[in-house]
Amino acid sequence: MFDEEIRTERSKVFTLIKVHLKRKEIQDTNLNEILDRIFPARRIDQEKTQVLFLTTSKLLYPWHGIEKSYRISDFLDNSLLILDEFDRQQSEFLTHLINTVSDYDIIALTRKFYSSFDSFSIHGTPEFNGVDKCFDRFRKALMEHKDKWFVRYRPFITDATIQKGSENQNQIFTLLSDRMSIHAINFKHELLRSQINHALGCHEIGPGGNESAIQFVNNGAQLVRTFCNGMLSAIFKLKKNLESLDDLKTYSTENLVGKVLNNLGLVELTPNIMSLISTRLSFKVQNEHKAYSFHDSGYEIVNIASYSDTDNTASAYTFDLTLTSTGLLALWVQAGARVIGVSATATSRTAIHNFDLDYLSDVLSERLVLLNSKQKAAIQAEYCNKRRYKENLIQISVKSISERVVWGGVAELYLEFNGLNSIHPVLLENELCQLLNVDLRQLKFAVNRANKLIESIRQFSLNSNNRYHFCMLNKSYKNREFIDFMAKVGQKYRVTIFENINAASFRNDKFEEVLNLLEKTNNKVAVITNYQATGAGLSPSYSVGVNHSLTYVGPEGVEPFQYKTDIDSIYLEQPMNLIGSRIGEDLAIKERDIAIKKNIHDALMLHEKGIVIANEVKSKLKSFISSKINSFAVGSMIKTYKGCEDYRYAVYRFIEQALGRMCRTEWKQREITIMYDAVTDFIETLAKDSRNLSSSSHEYQALITDIKQRYKVQVDDKHSISYHPRASRNYAHIQRLITSVYEHQNENAIGQYDRLRDWMLKKPTMSLLPTGEEVRYYIDVQAPLGQYQYQINYSDEKGITEIFINPADSSGLREVSEHSARLPLLMQNPLVSAHFKANGFATTFGYSHFVLAPAMFDLYMGALGEEAVNAILMTFGYEIQAMPDGCVEWFDGYIEFGNQILLVDVKHWNLELGCLVHDNTLDKCKTKLDKIRMNPPTEFANKRVTAMYINTIWSGAEGINSRKYVSEDQQFVEHVSPGLADIIEIPGIIDSVSGANNVPPMNQLLDLLNQFAE
Repeated sequence: MFDEEIRTERSKVFTLIKVHLKRKEIQDTNLNEILDRIFPARRIDQEKTQVLFLTTSKLLYPWHGIEKSYRISDFLDNSLLILDEFDRQQSEFLTHLINTVSDYDIIALTRKFYSSFDSFSIHGTPEFNGVDKCFDRFRKALMEHKDKWFVRYRPFITDATIQKGSENQNQIFTLLSDRMSIHAINFKHELLRSQINHALGCHEIGPGGNESAIQFVNNGAQLVRTFCNGMLSAIFKLKKNLESLDDLKTYSTENLVGKVLNNLGLVELTPNIMSLISTRLSFKVQNEHKAYSFHDSGYEIVNIASYSDTDNTASAYTFDLTLTSTGLLALWVQAGARVIGVSATATSRTAIHNFDLDYLSDVLSERLVLLNSKQKAAIQAEYCNKRRYKENLIQISVKSISERVVWGGVAELYLEFNGLNSIHPVLLENELCQLLNVDLRQLKFAVNRANKLIESIRQFSLNSNNRYHFCMLNKSYKNREFIDFMAKVGQKYRVTIFENINAASFRNDKFEEVLNLLEKTNNKVAVITNYQATGAGLSPSYSVGVNHSLTYVGPEGVEPFQYKTDIDSIYLEQPMNLIGSRIGEDLAIKERDIAIKKNIHDALMLHEKGIVIANEVKSKLKSFISSKINSFAVGSMIKTYKGCEDYRYAVYRFIEQALGRMCRTEWKQREITIMYDAVTDFIETLAKDSRNLSSSSHEYQALITDIKQRYKVQVDDKHSISYHPRASRNYAHIQRLITSVYEHQNENAIGQYDRLRDWMLKKPTMSLLPTGEEVRYYIDVQAPLGQYQYQINYSDEKGITEIFINPADSSGLREVSEHSARLPLLMQNPLVSAHFKANGFATTFGYSHFVLAPAMFDLYMGALGEEAVNAILMTFGYEIQAMPDGCVEWFDGYIEFGNQILLVDVKHWNLELGCLVHDNTLDKCKTKLDKIRMNPPTEFANKRVTAMYINTIWSGAEGINSRKYVSEDQQFVEHVSPGLADIIEIPGIIDSVSGANNVPPMNQLLDLLNQFAE
């Protein structure tokens, strides 16, 4: 809270200084230097400035000057962005994305939009020309939201919603969604229903309503996103107008947002709207670049509750992670930036501790450039020339450190340092718990950990060739008692120990003490630090004097670049907890909130990589958003992560980064010592490093080589991951699209559906890597096969469908191929073949790497049958027309014969039985016919409407069947007169062997159509 107050006051002072100094010429040199420190961006001259040096946080936040502020998006086009410690920036970006977004109340915001847009519009001076039009789409969406949810009514949480018991009076109902296919809640659906009470003029949220309150909130969130898109367009339009009017004033993005909102009477919302659009301001790319991935969709958390203890008005505070670090980086490149990532572990195949290179490859294609083998070899040759260990007889000694120590362990040292011969075991346990700052359950692990740490220092003290020892731990010891204890350990082994050296220590006087001791004495020095501290790229090297015994390993015949040396001894504790953040009750609320958000990100990243399937990740997400704090929730995710390949690469990255601190200088001790934690699973993980290590450091190569010689580990056969999150999401996306078309007759959805239909017919497969939107719709089958098999699991829980591509389990598989689509058979028919060629439709799948996802293939099958039937009927003079507005896709089309309408629905199924008895077709048809007859479109008014189902392929079934519905309990009877039938069934018009269309049902169909035409 204190930090928040300081930041708030600083922001006020910052703003006051800017206002006071704006457009004032400052002559005082000293004042100018001070202002350059406070407002570094005032030094940017867009005509002259060519290079900017920034920290990651400054790169991502606005850069403030006095007259003008800038954002990274202002410089992306045709710029070169060099990111040092590239892989580390992924977590830095994520921290920024999470911390800079303020939660907003969806319900309060949508009600403010309603009151404002109902009263105001943006107009007046020429600077606002066209700005109001930017909100046209939002105004339409707002009108639909207002009509459906009666926004003028106060929404409130009913008393029945809150469960009995004082502990539930402030219950928070949490919704979590990745906005694609994963949705989780911490309550039962029936608890939050919406009931519009017109008599009382209110919106009751509680059990028993006739609408879903979840849908109410989700619709509000969609409305806010539409507003944000409108606002982005509006400020770009306003900025362009001001530039065309030669306005000499300088406007920040905040100024532009404020000007727009002031027209709407909403200027007080400027900070909230800036928070909502802050991430979107970091890039300028259109939606078509989205690859339908977690990286470009992010996630959303909504907490629904009463406004306060005394006011039951509903609130829905929302956190919106627009995209991930990798998604942001990809959008920078798509916006025109060229990015060079520099790091020894820049290409580490971990998506938790690096940018997701697989995703970048998908969306950037050839724009993602990795070093080729020749370039790597050149770099390695230069490295070996500058670090000539072998030629100078530098030895690398590798040792394992076990918790079983010969000197008795921490307990013996504790007794020794306190002058005790013995102590009661229970008392000793209590004393050790206090010393190691753990409870009794953790004592065994903590003692073993401390034993290995001290053993590494003891081993170091015995080696006359080593002087400078680094202990790389997962986390440092911070309690005063242990620090004093380690000082005594240092005295015993004649080593000066510096405890708790963190990232900040490398920049302040604390590390200067280490360097002074190394440079001015001959003392042995041990530094206890952690992986996070040294992962920042800081060098722990120290200067050496003239009279030293070190060996020069730099380029032969070249003067030393500098007279410094590195760490010469290191202890590597097993990296632990490489995923997730603890969410215990002892954490401050804000700290726990950030930890939960990061945990959700990591869990969804595991799903993105196919490491966990949909139902499993949903279970993990529910534990994070549980109404009761679950401090053990992260443990399940850690356990899952340790069993996957991403974890192994994360471990390799941490160890490579740590050992990289040993090879930065040209002067070396004769022996370099690497000690590692002798935990079995750590050893097994390192022994499984099967990468080509020729481009790794001498130290890392020595470590892995030694471990592989000592320990024979069975390397598991590498199987490709069969669970396919993108295919599963695509399935959910297509289902939503069909719902929007079929049930809601949404104009945009119909347009997208028609576009996809044409796309699929032309590109059922692709040889080249899909890019942009195409990435959503195709499966990489890993070989030029043009086909694959899949398995689909429908969960009992609504909304989860899991798709596995080429799984090892061969039961219940479906095939995606040209043969399962019967495309070759259709192409045997000259009428169909000519129609496909004339329209540019694919006539074969070929041997392609990329094939339509399962949900897309289902749509493709339908479109394939429709086009085949249409091609044949058109040849005989019968054209199938598109369905009228209001009933699009209820049937595939219709044929009109005067007063008779035939609603045509084509089924491209492989059926021995008729298509009417498949997939509940009869029931579905009756529902659609009833709707059309009760409320016919203009084209069907006063005409007889009959449904006609045509199966594409004929397999010898009987001729045409005509049927009529007679009652609810007795669906139909066969009817001899097609002219009076409700449904006519054509069992097939293309022969299943020859592909010919001169089959009996086709001839009967033509006779029937001719009769209708008479």
